[in-house]
Amino acid sequence: MQGVAQKARRKQNLDDVQDFFATEYHDLREQQKLNSTQVGFHSANAAMEQVQIVSALDNLALAATTDRDIVAKLTAITTELAATNKSLTEQIKQLLATNAALVGRASTGTPATPATNTDGDTAAKRIARLANLEAKRDPNGYCWTHGYRVVRGHTSKSCTSRANGHQEAATRQDTMSGCMTWKPAE
Repeated sequence: MQGVAQKARRKQNLDDVQDFFATEYHDLREQQKLNSTQVGFHSANAAMEQVQIVSALDNLALAATTDRDIVAKLTAITTELAATNKSLTEQIKQLLATNAALVGRASTGTPATPATNTDGDTAAKRIARLANLEAKRDPNGYCWTHGYRVVRGHTSKSCTSRANGHQEAATRQDTMSGCMTWKPAE
């Protein structure tokens, strides 16, 4: 019980000290105000403090305005990104449908109709052309200029679009330091 009473007295003493210093501080400020108004050059210091406060408030207002502008720009960018994301999602859906059709065509051996596209079906036509070209590829072919991915009948000897230094005798087994593009993993 004695500890509680001591704590209460200490708290009362602390409150008294705080009240004393607060009163003294306010008295000092009042005295400084009176002195600054009585003496001419001290009023210039008070005016300077007011200018600094006004300047600080101006800076705060400018910062708030700048923050608002930044938020507006970020909102516009977010809206644009959402639209782009939506467009890309649609393109992915179309590509997945085209891919599913091509997989169906490859597994059944029957022609499948690729998904239509909003740009006149050019993407689907391109995929169909690539699938057609892939079917014509020679899995064992090689050309010194064009590498390992050539159509049936295209060899180093039959190549009509030769690079400088083209070697007619180059084959898949002996490339003669020719093109290594599309070389399968061993």
